[in-house]
Amino acid sequence: MLQPSNPVKRILIVRTDRVGDVVLTLPMLPVLRSCYPKAHIAMLLRKYTGEIIVGNPYVNDLLWYDNEDGLVPFGTMAKRIRKQEFDVSIVVYPTLRLAWLSGVKFADSLLGWAVGDSGIIFVTTNGGGNWNRQNSGTARNLYGTDFSGGPVGWAVGSSGLIIHTSNGGGVVAVDEQYATEASGFQLLQNSPNPFNRSTIIEFSLTSKERIKLVVYDMLGREVLLVVDGYQHAGSHRVLLDASRLATGLYFYRLETEGGSKVKKMLLLK
Repeated sequence: MLQPSNPVKRILIVRTDRVGDVVLTLPMLPVLRSCYPKAHIAMLLRKYTGEIIVGNPYVNDLLWYDNEDGLVPFGTMAKRIRKQEFDVSIVVYPTLRLAWLSGVKFADSLLGWAVGDSGIIFVTTNGGGNWNRQNSGTARNLYGTDFSGGPVGWAVGSSGLIIHTSNGGGVVAVDEQYATEASGFQLLQNSPNPFNRSTIIEFSLTSKERIKLVVYDMLGREVLLVVDGYQHAGSHRVLLDASRLATGLYFYRLETEGGSKVKKMLLLK
């Protein structure tokens, strides 16, 4: 970053749009702080995105673009900003990839999750400095997430969908008692389960389509690609050879053109 000839003492970052756009702005905060360690850094935000920023160690002050009555009148906001005597104002524009996030939850100042359209889930372990995408097991829109301060958490989405994780991330399991996942296909529980070395996975399709059947470990890493290609309509039985996998809990995910489903299985050797 270029250093100006006159020292920058007061910086305003303007991000008055959606949750996802505010999340996308977070990585620039430590960069600004490292370049201007003595500067007063403030952000202009909508109140409903405040949870993402409150307590952020790189920001000195927050200005709200709205209140209980709606948006703050332009003249009033202009006077507030002028009174602050900022040296630099940075207006950050939206980026579509993260613009469709609709829920963010931080367990503490470092650990947080964000969810949004098409089953997207991101996690950060450094206060928003970096975000890593996780497998959600669904293509439906997610609207909110909540964690109890530990690795156990939930996310809710369209049509009553509830997904659950017990390890803080990776592949999360779909609670099918409350949610009917993408229609047009079925994924059955593997048999036997628990199993030793091999098990049968059954699924059915209503039409010919391309599918993927993938196995993930507890950290959400792909460990085995079982099926990848076009399959005819009807019932299918697949023999899963897990002889190269270690004992533990795994998730298998069926991805189709109409959505996806996830189930868990236990390998005991």
